[in-house]
Amino acid sequence: MYKIKKEIDKKLNKYGVINKYDIICSKTSLNRYINNKYIYSVGNNLYGKNPDEYKDKKKFHLDCINAYLRNKNNETQLIIMLKSAAAIYNFPSFTNYNNNLSIYKIAKNKKNVSKHVNTDNLKWYTTKFKITTIPYNPNNPNVHITTAARTCIDITRYYGVIDGLLAADFCLHNNLCTIKELQTEAKIFKGQRNYQCIKAVLFYATAARESFLETMFFAKCLAYGYELPTLQHPVQNYRADFYYPDQNLIVEVHGREKHLDPNMLQQKSTELSVLHERERERDITNAGYTVKNLSYIQVMNSDTFNKSMHDWNVSGADNKYQELFYKYLTIPRKP
Repeated sequence: MYKIKKEIDKKLNKYGVINKYDIICSKTSLNRYINNKYIYSVGNNLYGKNPDEYKDKKKFHLDCINAYLRNKNNETQLIIMLKSAAAIYNFPSFTNYNNNLSIYKIAKNKKNVSKHVNTDNLKWYTTKFKITTIPYNPNNPNVHITTAARTCIDITRYYGVIDGLLAADFCLHNNLCTIKELQTEAKIFKGQRNYQCIKAVLFYATAARESFLETMFFAKCLAYGYELPTLQHPVQNYRADFYYPDQNLIVEVHGREKHLDPNMLQQKSTELSVLHERERERDITNAGYTVKNLSYIQVMNSDTFNKSMHDWNVSGADNKYQELFYKYLTIPRKP
């Protein structure tokens, strides 16, 4: 018993999430560990710690994907799609991640599905549309993933314009795909479900917005009918996040990661990063601009956001697709 527990701990520390083939023990022993809450069932034949203990939901989702695929070398072709593909590409997301994986076996039609034995409860995916994919793992030719462009379009179709715009901005900014590739994928779904969402995302998507928070600020301006700001406005030797010329107003949005994420610190310490921000704000103010800052909470909280925009006298505007953005902004999200 102790040996099995030690093996489980070792594999959990290594993988985060394990599958039934990662540990050698009987089904009875495994069920005993689950009943005693030593490990938890976190998916179909997937096991890990209490799901509530996983603070990084995206990493947890990735661990589930890897655990699921670890013993799939002999399966027929599997395709990773939707949120599972988005997690692998590291898309930012307005909708929270969970452990529901989007990994499918491809069938030509629903009739074919009924003829096959669905082993290990794999999902079947039927579509009349061509799926653009690339190999996920060179060592396993049976597993593919939808391209970044196709994943953006799929996310938009299934989760709406907010997640779609977040995904598209991220892809364009990080050169994962081009606007032309997005347009090519979009044409496939002309006249289909949520095609209006796809059109809205393609209309506003840009590489100029560099972070989740910048895209969310822009999306909220769209949703609540505010004047749309100029992006990445040059001031002195800096680039301001957003600029409102009528008010001569610079709006800067600051996520927590700006001062903590090593990729954004650019080899500076947190203290130096904060000092640099203060110096930057002083220089912009001295150049004659009014500078206002919004934190993550202030952007995400609609009441705070609207109060700030009202206090700064940002005018209203008739934004294209405003109702669509407002609809998806106000849809209740699962915790």
